[in-house]
Amino acid sequence: MAASRAAAFFLVYCAFVGAKGGAVVCAQARAPVEIVANVELVQIPVTIFDDKGAVATGLKKSDFRLFEDGIEQRILYFDQERVPVSFVVLADLSSSMTRKIPFVQD
Repeated sequence: MAASRAAAFFLVYCAFVGAKGGAVVCAQARAPVEIVANVELVQIPVTIFDDKGAVATGLKKSDFRLFEDGIEQRILYFDQERVPVSFVVLADLSSSMTRKIPFVQD
């Protein structure tokens, strides 16, 4: 109730001051904001495996070629980093596995 009285008072005040030629802004609509950005760096994570299935190490920028829409792009920055790996170990010890547990343990 008090909030609606305050709003009504404010509108009457704006109308009164506006009629007197005062510079009061009662409500102002904001234009939508548009953000435009140019991307200078694009990260392309890759994992390379050797013939034995192990992760290849010691690779250099010159070992890679990058194409976008069939056009070769320059690789300006190259870095190697280790990333964390998550995995789950699940053991099924239900009765359906009773005969298979010795096989799985080996």
